[in-house]
Amino acid sequence: MRAKKKSMKYSKFMIILFFVLLLGLSHQLLSSRNKVVKLSVKDVDYVEIIIFQQNTMKTIQDPGALKDIVKGLNRVRGKETQKDNSVENINYINIYKKRGDRIEVVKSGLVLRVDNHWYNLSKRSSHVIDQIFKRYMQ
Repeated sequence: MRAKKKSMKYSKFMIILFFVLLLGLSHQLLSSRNKVVKLSVKDVDYVEIIIFQQNTMKTIQDPGALKDIVKGLNRVRGKETQKDNSVENINYINIYKKRGDRIEVVKSGLVLRVDNHWYNLSKRSSHVIDQIFKRYMQ
């Protein structure tokens, strides 16, 4: 009788563990979907933030600030779209990698261009980028 209860508990535990692992894998797949920029903090050398409306540019090399900017950009999601010619306030984030590569992120309204790929942003993703500009251009 005890062996039967023990095996029932073990099988319930294994079923729960299976569903937890399945949930974790599905979350990982869904969170990487529609990601605009895939960056690692280790790969970034420095970042330039440019706001044309104010004619200002700032170079950021502080590791803490770089980590914050990269995490913010990694949270941005968007759907790829065709080229958009509507120009509002154009703001740039140039990300320079340690290998010498450059990633150019251009934001205009709810449209984002990342190395000549255009994306429509949600308001949440647009707000994330606006917060980066607001925080580091003061």
